[in-house]
Amino acid sequence: MAFYLPANFSGFLRQGDVCHGPDLPTFDEENPADTDTDGATPETPTVMVCSHSCDIQPAKVRTTGIIVCPVKKITQRDGESTREFHGRIKTMAKIDIPVEIEGQKTFKFLSLFPIEIDSELHIANFSNLTTMTPLADARTLLLNRKILEMIDDERSLLKNKLAVFFGRDEEL
Repeated sequence: MAFYLPANFSGFLRQGDVCHGPDLPTFDEENPADTDTDGATPETPTVMVCSHSCDIQPAKVRTTGIIVCPVKKITQRDGESTREFHGRIKTMAKIDIPVEIEGQKTFKFLSLFPIEIDSELHIANFSNLTTMTPLADARTLLLNRKILEMIDDERSLLKNKLAVFFGRDEEL
């Protein structure tokens, strides 16, 4: 479970920070009438910053945007005890041991990173990464909407999980 500091602790936007994001389009397959002509429906999400902290700072010339992923609230499953629920969350936080499925190594929870916001459990989902551009506008918007700042020890865990997710586990 990721631990956070108040939003304005460092005064910077950093990897792992949680912000109220911009309106991002999402596709609604079940209710096409609720979508626009592209099949996208507006949603104001909470997002986690996934870009490296050094790529977000103003001095970085080559960076064109900020990578973010959506953060969604999760709840206990029907019939799941509180103990089982918290055990499932702890498992999601780890870079879990790969399992073999049809001869391929895979990680069950690799794309998920649990966090707590206002005493409620949420999941950051790396499978839905997107880039906000241009960099200066994205940085200003996210910094103004920042709600939590990840502590350094947790940022290290996030960095490692993102590295494995992107197939760079040899860096660990």
